Amino acid sequence: MSYLNLPRISFSGLFEADVNTVNNDVRNYDATVFEPRLQTAQITVGDHTEYNGWWNPAGSNRFSLIGCAVTGAVGPKGEAASGDEVLTLRLEAQFDRTAGKIVDLDPQFQFASALWGLRIGLMAGDKVLMRGSFYPGSFRDLFFSRLFDQATNQPVSGSPSASARFTGALYDIAWDESAEASPILSALKASAAANQGQLMLSLITYGYSKSGGTQEFLSGSVIGCIGPWLAGEPLSFAPGRRFAISAASPNAPFASAQNIGYLTGLVTNEGQGLSLDLGVALPLLLADGPGGDGAIHTVDLGPITIAVARQGDTLTNTPTGLSVTPGVTEGQALTPDQYEVISVLTAYDMAWMQANGGVADFAVPAAAQALIGDHPLLLLTAAPTPPGQIVAIRETFGGLWTRADDFVQRLDSAPTGWVSSAFKVWAMLWGQPWANAPLTLSVQPRATGQGGTDDPDEVKPPQTYIPDNNVPAATISLPATATAGADGTVQVTYWAANPGNPRGYIDGQIYQLNYSPTVAGQSPMPMVEVVAVHVRDAYVPPPVPSWDTDVKPVLTQYGNLYPIMSRGLFSLSDFDAASANARLLHLAFTLPPTDPNFMPATRDISAGKLRMIVDWLRSYLPHGAPSGYGAIPPLPVGQPLPPALSGAAPAQHPTQITPALATAAVEALGPGNDGKTAAVRGFLKNAARAGDGG
Repeated sequence: MSYLNLPRISFSGLFEADVNTVNNDVRNYDATVFEPRLQTAQITVGDHTEYNGWWNPAGSNRFSLIGCAVTGAVGPKGEAASGDEVLTLRLEAQFDRTAGKIVDLDPQFQFASALWGLRIGLMAGDKVLMRGSFYPGSFRDLFFSRLFDQATNQPVSGSPSASARFTGALYDIAWDESAEASPILSALKASAAANQGQLMLSLITYGYSKSGGTQEFLSGSVIGCIGPWLAGEPLSFAPGRRFAISAASPNAPFASAQNIGYLTGLVTNEGQGLSLDLGVALPLLLADGPGGDGAIHTVDLGPITIAVARQGDTLTNTPTGLSVTPGVTEGQALTPDQYEVISVLTAYDMAWMQANGGVADFAVPAAAQALIGDHPLLLLTAAPTPPGQIVAIRETFGGLWTRADDFVQRLDSAPTGWVSSAFKVWAMLWGQPWANAPLTLSVQPRATGQGGTDDPDEVKPPQTYIPDNNVPAATISLPATATAGADGTVQVTYWAANPGNPRGYIDGQIYQLNYSPTVAGQSPMPMVEVVAVHVRDAYVPPPVPSWDTDVKPVLTQYGNLYPIMSRGLFSLSDFDAASANARLLHLAFTLPPTDPNFMPATRDISAGKLRMIVDWLRSYLPHGAPSGYGAIPPLPVGQPLPPALSGAAPAQHPTQITPALATAAVEALGPGNDGKTAAVRGFLKNAARAGDGG
């Protein structure tokens, strides 16, 4: 299943993410109070911060790979790729096109940064042996406080401590005929040919930090894999066996008590093989300070035993529904008679991680094969009293888990009536499709304070309010329950009406839709494992758009948020400049969103407003220039809401973090106030309030 299957190639190197930070703060969208200083970098005023445009206001949202090379490969039957030409190749991005873009869904939902327009290639010198486009994918399994400072033994503050995974299908793949000389590439080519021409890419980022003495966070390290994508599988994650943290972990919601994050495995060859992706799960150490080398290493947890528990979990039907009881739990001390060993990892340093992209393959001994089909997988570390071992993290209770594909959505509403969209949920039971799985669905309750600095002592904050999210609840509707089919999947259709501009100075509204198995005692899901939807305000283009009342407000806001436009090209709020560059703007606004040159980079503008801008630009196009709307979709047409849907009332969700743990997690984040840290802190505070009934 996906890149966890074989054949597989691994790579490592660096990445650059020149993110724009003016739009990290939702208040900067209010053009009526916007000041020029909000396009300048933050400064320290005494003991406090004047955030202005935060730490990288001139960011272009460019995403690049730097110095990436193939570091390992495994053949279709698990054989090492010794001597294969693939081991000499570079992995490059955008070698023949504009750099890809990395953007958030919205300043009030920054937990799913997406890569748009990314194209990668495997290079031998100047020859491209394979190239493919990355399905626009948002990161998941965000792991804050993964990186510890050796000098202080405390998590590094802010985003440099975080790690995340981008997973997505590669499509539009092209091969050079010389690729056939590599057995690994030949096998990948055959896999793609048998599966709609697609492969899958997993890309893990860590150590995103300041570089070269500049003032911006720009670069970090990356490891990853390219492997099969099988027809019918998700486009944004790998199905299989899921490890989850305990709800009582002091490192919740990101990691277990031993600081191991969520991970996924795959049982192969009828139980004879196991592949585990540890790339975003193992804790990291910044070896800085006295005696340190300034590099990032994996934390030495001692030998890690990969095992399967002899005691199974119990899934029972009760008068109120399904309930799961684990046979073993995280933190429990086990003796050797309570598990069967699959393998023991004794060397898992950073060189090991880079060589295999974080994915380790194991042969499963016969005794473990007898259990692995329906007993929980475990990672064990040494207990204080030998010969026992501690459960550092385990598979989800009952082997149950669910995950949505297309979990980040942008939806245009209609002036009247309702429009629909859908997301697909996979339900798994011990890594296999969970037929007839029951799901609970809901809309998250009102959320406050998202998209600001979360700093009560900030100097000269923008003089406007921070809008609430998930309101009005009456304009979004989805079923309260759903049931998977025989293949373990269910297509959930939800409906949205015009939200009516509830956020005022920023278009539309952000809604977060919860989903989980309808099972008591289930394992927690990752903190932001939701479907995030930007429902855009309904907009009908006027017959003759006006610069002052229609076009200028939209372009001015975009120009405010992206000072690189006015500094490097021209001012979008200037009539003469916009009209003189009508042809360039027409091209950018009518490109497919998957094109790296699409405008706006945030992909947050409705089809109606795009058409309005294009209508205005058309009158300034020279004779013979391209006309039409290009890739802009048609305007939505509202429909009646199905009678069965009356709106899902916001409710506490089964996987929600407790108020006490949310409060502890806020403290563990430290004082950093870069965009992601502030967003996570705000999310956790809302979780604590919701858990208290607030």
